[in-house]
Formats: sequence, structure tokens, C-alpha cells
Amino acid sequence: MDHGPPDSPEYLAGWLADRLAEDDDVHELGITVRVAGERAFLTGVVGTEERRDLVGRRAAEHVPALTICNEVTVAEYEPPAALESLA
Repeated sequence: MDHGPPDSPEYLAGWLADRLAEDDDVHELGITVRVAGERAFLTGVVGTEERRDLVGRRAAEHVPALTICNEVTVAEYEPPAALESLA
């Protein structure tokens, strides 16, 4: 049973990270949250810009009293230089 966000910044950071990991649409396990004053800083790497925006929106929904600083980055993958032969 969830009783809402805790008061302590350390517990609040963990609570918010858990909410993002457990969210049915987000499911991001690699998001780190740090709370400082009236701000929550989100860091980590996601696959698309849409996922990055979703993480920020959901965090804001969970802690509307805090300013969300979404520092999550989008992974960039280089295409393979050559095709791998499996023969």
C-alpha cells in the first residue's frame, strides 16, 4: 500500500524512482533521482525522446510540488560497420 511521497529528500528520491520503475507505461529501471530543495533531478538513459518526455511528465505527476529537472539522455546507437556472418 502506497501512502504517498515521503518527506525526507533521500526517501523521496527512492520513492519516485520506484514509482517510475513500477509505472505501467514507463517501466524504466535505470532512472536515478536526486532531490535537492524544491527540485528533483532525473538522470539515466532511455531509448527515445518520447520515453524521456514520458519519464519527466510522470515524475511531475507524482511530485507536483517539486520542479522536475529532466537530465535523462537518449541513447545513440551507431549502426554496425559490417554485417556479421553466422556461417
